[in-house]
Amino acid sequence: MLLRVAHAQRGVADLIRKGRIHALALIAGAATMLGAAGCRVAAPAFDDVTWALHPARPVVGPATLRVTIGEPHAAASGTTVRVIGHMAHPGMVPVIGTVTPRGHGVYDAKMNLTMPGDWVFVVTVQLADGRRFERNIPVPHVEAPKP
Repeated sequence: MLLRVAHAQRGVADLIRKGRIHALALIAGAATMLGAAGCRVAAPAFDDVTWALHPARPVVGPATLRVTIGEPHAAASGTTVRVIGHMAHPGMVPVIGTVTPRGHGVYDAKMNLTMPGDWVFVVTVQLADGRRFERNIPVPHVEAPKP
């Protein structure tokens, strides 16, 4: 059996003219790809998520990040929130927040900031239906406690 390999220089239009690819097959393939892309479930917008840090100007030690998820996701059961604090410079151990649900889309994350400097909190929200989104929250200028 002799196999023939199409040259890489041939374009799709050339293959259609020579009858190697049918135009209908190309149209069907493109429609399938577009249809599959249209079936993706959109993640919730970050407009639905707000946050507040207490104290607003944190120092080394305890801080609380309150994350509030707006409607219609606030009333959904099974939502989980995770908060991890990272120092802005590499090599530091991350701090994992202890998250407590307060009801109707409000979650408090207790953080223990271990060093002065710039921090970034990575907030991950996982909805019960499997959708997930993430936001980085900069926490600059964490200061050492005053003596």
